[in-house]
Amino acid sequence: MSSETITENETVDTEAANDGQLYVTFTLGSETMALPISEVQEIVRPDEMARIPLTPLHLLGVMALRGRMLPVSSMAILLGMEEGERNKDTRVVVLVRVDGSMHGLLVDRMTGVQAIAESDIEQASDVGGESDTGRAFVSGMARLGVGDAQKVAMLLDADKLTQDNGTSRKKADRKGASAGTKPGADEDHSRDIVDDGEMRVIFGIGDEEYALGIKAVSEIISLNSHVSRLPHASDEIEGVTTLRGRVLSLVHGRVLFGLPHTKVEVGSKALEIDVGGQRVGLIVDHVSEVTRIPNHQIEETPGLLKQGRMGDLIHSICKLDGDRLVSNLNEAALLSQDVVTEAMQHAEEQEANTEAEDVGQAIERGKTMQWVVFILNGGEYAVQGAQIREIVRVPEIVSVPQAPDFVEGAIALRGRILPVISLAKRFGEAAGETTDDTKIIVAEMQGVVTGMLVDSVRAVMDISDAECQPAPEIVSGKNAIITGLAGLDNGKRIIMLLDMDRVLNDDEFLALQEVSASEAIEV
Repeated sequence: MSSETITENETVDTEAANDGQLYVTFTLGSETMALPISEVQEIVRPDEMARIPLTPLHLLGVMALRGRMLPVSSMAILLGMEEGERNKDTRVVVLVRVDGSMHGLLVDRMTGVQAIAESDIEQASDVGGESDTGRAFVSGMARLGVGDAQKVAMLLDADKLTQDNGTSRKKADRKGASAGTKPGADEDHSRDIVDDGEMRVIFGIGDEEYALGIKAVSEIISLNSHVSRLPHASDEIEGVTTLRGRVLSLVHGRVLFGLPHTKVEVGSKALEIDVGGQRVGLIVDHVSEVTRIPNHQIEETPGLLKQGRMGDLIHSICKLDGDRLVSNLNEAALLSQDVVTEAMQHAEEQEANTEAEDVGQAIERGKTMQWVVFILNGGEYAVQGAQIREIVRVPEIVSVPQAPDFVEGAIALRGRILPVISLAKRFGEAAGETTDDTKIIVAEMQGVVTGMLVDSVRAVMDISDAECQPAPEIVSGKNAIITGLAGLDNGKRIIMLLDMDRVLNDDEFLALQEVSASEAIEV
């Protein structure tokens, strides 16, 4: 995930800026549109999104943005326009609101930052074709350019866009949001967007500070699991540990950088570095911060530092807070070190010898597993292990007369008759075919023991509170089934967290109780 540098395809007119304000401009179909730059946090390329069931049509899903869950809406659907195909130019405009929350809007292409004078803005007359919905989001029309190159841009109201998204956006005065605001603040803001640099993890080894790009650091780990030492391994290799069921090799940063070894204890920090699927854990003394370093604060490595052991590893120097210097590491060069390659080979060998544990057996043995993760129509969901009684293969399911559509039927389980619901149908989606991977998760819903049909069960795993976030407001409305989101693998994997007591609304639950109490079911 990287922020997009806004290219000013059109020169900013200083005199116009004195009479108006700066706008971020973009295209949607054949139309040019604009949002006040004071409303825009950044522009990013769209990443993989987790689609959320039972949400408005315009909500495409949520994507991870530097550790936060960003709901992303289709600007085309909001404006009543036809959606175009996504390509390399497609972008997400991230709006920031006064309460600190964010919302993304998918657009076709960024065109630049444009100063628009008040005198060039007219009241909107006809926007969005036949769509009254689209017209409602437009605050005005602006003339851009001069002569034959002149075009018209729709000025969008960010408050109305986010209000329509089911989120509350309180009106408030914003610095640089009024027509009479001096251009200096807006110009500073635009420079922040253009020169926002890359998010980096800053950490300490010995007396020095180093940084790695956030794209290369898939996770910051507290070593609470057992670290197994490896016989005949190099001194730099601390051993291997398990992380979410995978074996991860650990390299001691101090020894790798020529410093004395220190004891690794519970709570010691490590960075999971992942470049092109090659993974290794780098043990560090401490993690200082995860921050965005502007490009203008990064300089090329001086010639003297390019010599010696660290020459290949350090590719630039960051100057922070006056005299504070941070060395930017080249993650590819780090992973190509002989000792790191050796460590990764040890992890592959160890993983090959480790058999995956059966989920059902793990639960039956009473192991402490916080979440059960399952797949439904390609999405990943999770339910707290404490809410689940067991996971079973799909036996014969007997249909129940006059039952709601989401009730798949009933099964016999150790002398009890249990109703089975299709979670896909409850979400208003088509249910997939039953395969060998299909499972029934037996859980208690408001006191009624029920089976929940899912495509497959992926894992039983611990998910820390630090990895979980409340679902965005547009997802977590009243009686929402999705109560939270977990971002794993540096946001590449988003798991939707369910509350079993909210899977059914009151009317649906009453219908389920009737099925459960029916004496007419013969299984």
